[in-house]
Amino acid sequence: MSEIGIAVGSKSPTNEINQSGKDRVKKVNFNSNKRSKKLKIRRSLSTEKCLLPSKPQDPTDPLNLRSLLDPEINNRLKADTPHVSPIHPRVANASAILNDSKILVPPQTNDPLMLNREDTEYDKRVRSLKKRKRKLSKETNDATGQVNKKSRHNKVDKIKKQKSGKQKLFIYGNYDRYYGYRNKTTHDCRLNSWNKEWFYGKDCLDIGCNVGHLTIELAKKFNPNKIVGIDIDGSLIDKARSNIVRVNASSNSSFPISFNICHGPLIDGFDDNDQTFPKNILFKQENYIAESMEEIDKEKPIYDVILCLSLTKWVHLNWGDEGIKKLFKRIFMNLRRGGMLILEPQSFDSYRKKKRLSNTIRQNFDEIKFMPQQFNDYLLSKEIGFASCQTLPTPNDTVQGL
Repeated sequence: MSEIGIAVGSKSPTNEINQSGKDRVKKVNFNSNKRSKKLKIRRSLSTEKCLLPSKPQDPTDPLNLRSLLDPEINNRLKADTPHVSPIHPRVANASAILNDSKILVPPQTNDPLMLNREDTEYDKRVRSLKKRKRKLSKETNDATGQVNKKSRHNKVDKIKKQKSGKQKLFIYGNYDRYYGYRNKTTHDCRLNSWNKEWFYGKDCLDIGCNVGHLTIELAKKFNPNKIVGIDIDGSLIDKARSNIVRVNASSNSSFPISFNICHGPLIDGFDDNDQTFPKNILFKQENYIAESMEEIDKEKPIYDVILCLSLTKWVHLNWGDEGIKKLFKRIFMNLRRGGMLILEPQSFDSYRKKKRLSNTIRQNFDEIKFMPQQFNDYLLSKEIGFASCQTLPTPNDTVQGL
């Protein structure tokens, strides 16, 4: 048994060598067949003539896409690639389009867009086609009359209308970027001269709150019982409400910021019984100027602090001297006993810059007799009834003309 095993073992290496040699020959032959097939395909592709349209190519269609409208070329493509979409039934005049249109073939097939062209003859032919199109357009305009002039006048009128529509006149001082113009940072420097005791646990009102940056900061830092921000412009109130969501989203650290931005605040809105931010803040649209003094006499004291910041100029220009007096009277009627008014009047010099916004503003400006320098004496008079007046230090970010 052992001899047989040794004999078999001595013959096996020669057999394996012979078989491996045969396999190598087969592999070499197989690879050579592959290469020969690829070369044949390349040669056939290089020698095969492309089927072009009956006429040369259009300079506006350098990729020959319009040639697909020819049924002969389309059938040829479908024979090679069956998945090509057929001609749409709506294209009934495909042959007429091909016959009527004058087409040019670029001289370089490797550069169909002619980005690196140096053929001056081709450029001249393209320019001649453009000149012909211009002549045809001029002839049609001359035949129909002075169409160009009328169209130009109409275009000018449309542009003027569009410009006038885009320009928004802020006749009430309702600038949507007021705080960005006044404060270079998110912090309002006017709060530096105010005491927290004036607002802590109090009911406050901010007249002309704009987008609510100061109102939100005051509600967050000074913890009033509630603060109501009102403005005559409803779009500013919408932005103020969205600003509450943004500030509240950045203050909540237990949830992702994206959750609060997408779905709003995680807590409820305004609550009379809750002093925490942002439940102590409310924004609403309202015109604070009453129509008559009789309506003001019916007002009740509901606030401890009322803010009237950079607002007197716009009330003065839109409602005149009577509007300013109605404003001060209603503020006094809405304040509780011992209440406080924080007033920031604008100088009369800033009135002149805005007197041309409307006819009513210009008329009210010419009729103004109650100057801003007289506001303090009027508030302390018997007609209104305030007890004392104190001048606060001006902040470092004061801007003239607001």
